[in-house]
Amino acid sequence: MSTEEEKEAEKARKKAEKAKRAAEFAAKNPNGFTKPKEKLSKAERRAKQEAQRAAKANEADKSKSSSKNPKNPSSNVDIGSNNDPQASASRQVLSSSPQTLALPPPILNNSNGNSNRKQNTPPRKSSTSSNVPFSQPPSTLNAQSLFSHLSPPMKPPLTKTLSPPPQTSKSIHPSTVTLCNAYSRFSITGSNSRCIAMLECFKKIIGDYEPPKDKVMSMDLTRVLKENFKVITESRVHSISMGNAFTFLKNFVTKIKHNEETSVSKDNLLLAIDQFIEKTVQFASDVIAKEGSIKVKNGDVILTYGCSTSVKKLFAKALDQGKDFRVIVVDGRPELEGKKMLGYLQELGIHVTYVGYNSLSYVMKEVSLVLYGAAALLSNGSVVCRVGANGVTLVAGAYRKPVLVCCETYKFSKKVQIDAITHNELTPKPDEFKSSPCSDWVGVKYDVVGEGVAGIVTEFGIVPTTSVAVILREME
Repeated sequence: MSTEEEKEAEKARKKAEKAKRAAEFAAKNPNGFTKPKEKLSKAERRAKQEAQRAAKANEADKSKSSSKNPKNPSSNVDIGSNNDPQASASRQVLSSSPQTLALPPPILNNSNGNSNRKQNTPPRKSSTSSNVPFSQPPSTLNAQSLFSHLSPPMKPPLTKTLSPPPQTSKSIHPSTVTLCNAYSRFSITGSNSRCIAMLECFKKIIGDYEPPKDKVMSMDLTRVLKENFKVITESRVHSISMGNAFTFLKNFVTKIKHNEETSVSKDNLLLAIDQFIEKTVQFASDVIAKEGSIKVKNGDVILTYGCSTSVKKLFAKALDQGKDFRVIVVDGRPELEGKKMLGYLQELGIHVTYVGYNSLSYVMKEVSLVLYGAAALLSNGSVVCRVGANGVTLVAGAYRKPVLVCCETYKFSKKVQIDAITHNELTPKPDEFKSSPCSDWVGVKYDVVGEGVAGIVTEFGIVPTTSVAVILREME
């Protein structure tokens, strides 16, 4: 085909397509082309729009008046004639039901005194007023949804709820079940007490352990200890002190020699656990009491929160040094541990004042030092302590009072945490609240203090919170 023939064929194809489009347009528009809109001036367009708005307002008034509710007192109020568009708009707002009340936008006046909204403009209806009642508040997060990822402690007895059940597993020691029941009842509180109780349980497990003939003792004993530790953590979330102590024990078990006698290995393990309890926990607490008592002066008023073993020893050490001071114990829910501290200080003969958490800001003005214990210290400098300690620290900072925290170095952790929501522990509902109709009661165990702590009292001395990473590196 020549070039001219191709051009003729292309023209014929385009002509056929044009005719086809014309036929389709004629089928859609049988009356032919629509006339163009008349061109109106700006004033004419404005007058036309105002007339349309006034007609819509009158129609709305007629529909409202035809369906009057005799129970609605606002229908008997006379607020103007029907010729006034603004009065018609007001009647529309007052006659609407209280569940779908949509207020008109306010009329603001500019500098010339003219309104920035046209007088005959009806009130604009809200897009959500027909679906959401006016009296219904927006949905907010409650305490249960905020801590829904945390598992509550098991309810004793735990012989049937543990996994695997102690009856079907030979590795689960009876002392482990006893310890789990004590943990779930919260009869053992405090990081040091929980850690020592766990290590004492492991001493019983190691004492009754007999390795199989076809297995290596280090590997099989590690498996047994892991299974028992898993059962303990199922009954209640383990503390950081318990986790660090279990890591120490596992590392020591892996160093057992293959050719070493079983009795010698067990004696070495029991001796290592006793030394850990004596040196790392108890002796460190005594050194902390000695270091912290230096900061206590005659005539001081010391505020403490909760009940800490190290803080108890610190007060006893300062009293043995002949210092005259007074202690204010601030207590709060859910566990009210301050009552234990109150009884201990009364036995020592120290002048003590017991107040609730709501009196914190009232007594802070007479305080010279704030002192409390910690459950753990994280590598970013955050202090994990009893719930409510963050509020104590903030109030102390507002009154410019120094805050010291007592914490043993075996509680230091490489973890990083900036809030008390991601990782925490739930506490059971107190007895006085069990009969309460409040069903969304949630109690958490720990709080995270990020700033406001002047120093950490450790067995190595008083150090800032920024030195945690350095101490962890030196301990390795």
